[in-house]
Amino acid sequence: MNEGELPANTGMEGGEMQREPMKGGKGRDRFRGDDAADDMSGGRGRDRLRGEGGDDKMDGGAGRDRMHGGEGADEMLGGGGRDVMKGGAGDDLLCGGAGRDRMKGGEGADTFAYKEMRDKGDLIVDFDVAADVLDLSSVLAELGYGNATFNELLDDVIVLGQSKRGTRVGIDEDG
Repeated sequence: MNEGELPANTGMEGGEMQREPMKGGKGRDRFRGDDAADDMSGGRGRDRLRGEGGDDKMDGGAGRDRMHGGEGADEMLGGGGRDVMKGGAGDDLLCGGAGRDRMKGGEGADTFAYKEMRDKGDLIVDFDVAADVLDLSSVLAELGYGNATFNELLDDVIVLGQSKRGTRVGIDEDG
């Protein structure tokens, strides 16, 4: 092979690497990405997913999973189970899913999203009110409040309270 030539079946198309997603099964899977954008799915079990560089997508699936995004704008979905998610140095999207999850966005303007009412009991350990976003839009739409403003919902639907660990955010389904 000459310098600069690629061997056949490298997955290169138009100068960019086309990667196959990393998919786990029922057991304890461990995936570690690199500087490219990685797509990881742990499946069932206690999985460890580490993105490193690039804009990574991680889906922990069912089970108590650990995810670390590293650099880049990463997307993390916890699924069922008590997951631990750490975003890293980019503008990350973290969605814990069902179960009491621990989420840390890290540096950057991070979004902590809740998709369903059952996505509750999470602890966000580094929420920065000046940069981060708490996205409740899917839950509020599910309850019929899709077009309402935050101020219209405050106190009747969105309930804020203080605890030893910080501010608690709750949703009163009945309004």
